[in-house]
Order: sequence, then C-alpha cells, then structure tokens
Amino acid sequence: GIPVPIGFPGPTFEMHLSQKKGDVSNVEILRMGLHAGTHCDAPYHFFSDLQTIDELPPDTFIGSAIVVNLSHLEGSIPIDYKDLKNWEIKSGETILPGDGVLLFTGNSKNWKVGNEGSSYWKNGWPYLNSSAVEYLASKPIRWIGVESFDPDWVDLNDLSTAAFLTHRGFLPKGIYIIE
Repeated sequence: GIPVPIGFPGPTFEMHLSQKKGDVSNVEILRMGLHAGTHCDAPYHFFSDLQTIDELPPDTFIGSAIVVNLSHLEGSIPIDYKDLKNWEIKSGETILPGDGVLLFTGNSKNWKVGNEGSSYWKNGWPYLNSSAVEYLASKPIRWIGVESFDPDWVDLNDLSTAAFLTHRGFLPKGIYIIE
C-alpha cells in the first residue's frame, strides 16, 4: 500500500523458499522500484556518467543537519530564496556550508497507504524553484531531504514536462537528494 508514482509498480513479494514445499526455511523476495518510499537520488539518476548510490562515500549522510520549517506552505507552491532567507532570519538559524538540509513542509500529513495515499502526490507539494536551488548550492550544502514526493514540481501524468531544476542543479555538484 505504499504510495508510488503514477505508472510505477508497487512492491511485490514472492516465496523463494517454503517449508510447506520441503525447504529448510521460509524466504521471501521483495521487489520494488527505488522510488517507492524514502530513498536517495544519486547523481546517476539524471547523469549516466556520475556516481550510483553504491559509489557514494560511506559517510555521505552522517553529520549535522538543519531542519527548515516551511510548513506554512501547502500544495503546488514554489519555495524560493526569500522563503529560505526569511526562515533563517525568523529562526535565528543559518544554513551553513556542509550542512544536510531537511525541508519540513508538512506534506507528510498526506502519507497514507493504498488509495488513501494518493493525496501525497496527487494534490501537489511545495517544491524548490531555481533561486532556492542556487542559494543552497552556493553554500554548498551536502544534501537536501524533503518529506514531500520530490523537491521539484513534477506533473506525474506527463513526466516529459518536468524541468527537474533541483535534480539538475544539485546532483552534478555532489549535493544528494533524499525524498
């Protein structure tokens, strides 16, 4: 029942070994796309000549992180440079070079299983625009995590229309994306 993008297969299970069939133990096989549930987008996701997830340094996601609370934003609305700067001013926090950045938009409240989970992606989510991407990349941060479906705006009915500004702005610079 985990939400997956339109057109993507959901997880499947199959029995590999079964005691009912005389095997020594029960062993199941889980198959799922890498974009179901929480995952990291490696540079290879958009750039075939760059690192795959298994080629990232072991300490990639270890270290300090800052939580940027933008929960006042809802639906298909861009997050821009001014939103990030205003958060820094109001919170007294500063996004520093080398930080991991967790964007909290509140979209996680839409996370449900099965058909009830369709609002997680169907009604849109706050996404980064080019000014926010440029600001964060100029720090530079180490990675960005979002609890929404994607840091970019994506029309899931027509992926060809997506510019993927965040993916194209961060991944070649070694700034990884956690979705």
